[in-house]
Formats: sequence, C-alpha cells, structure tokens
Amino acid sequence: MVLAAWRNRSLEDTPYFLLDVRCERAREAGQAVDCAVLVTVDVTASGHRVHGVSVALSEADLH
Repeated sequence: MVLAAWRNRSLEDTPYFLLDVRCERAREAGQAVDCAVLVTVDVTASGHRVHGVSVALSEADLH
C-alpha cells in the first residue's frame, strides 16, 4: 500500500486509536541526540496491531 493512502485511510472501524510519543537517545552523524519516537496502535475487535512508527529530532517534526 502506498504510504499516502495508508496515512489517509478511514478510521471508522477503529473504536480506539492510541498515539504515544517517547523521547529516546539515538546516534546521528556519530553523536548521541535526543529524538521523538511516535508509535500508533489501533485496537480492533481482533486485538492490538501496531500501525506505524515514526522518528524525528523533535515532536514538532513528526508527521
């Protein structure tokens, strides 16, 4: 599936949609930097499923 189609999909059949942002340390260009990790999870009748993970240098940069 194309990323744009996945991001713009309908959430009508998703009773719960969870977003969590964690601050982690990562290496970039040989230096340890703080970054934001966004995890999206939806809870459906069939259980939990991770939908995506995104990493950015700040929460403002997450899409």
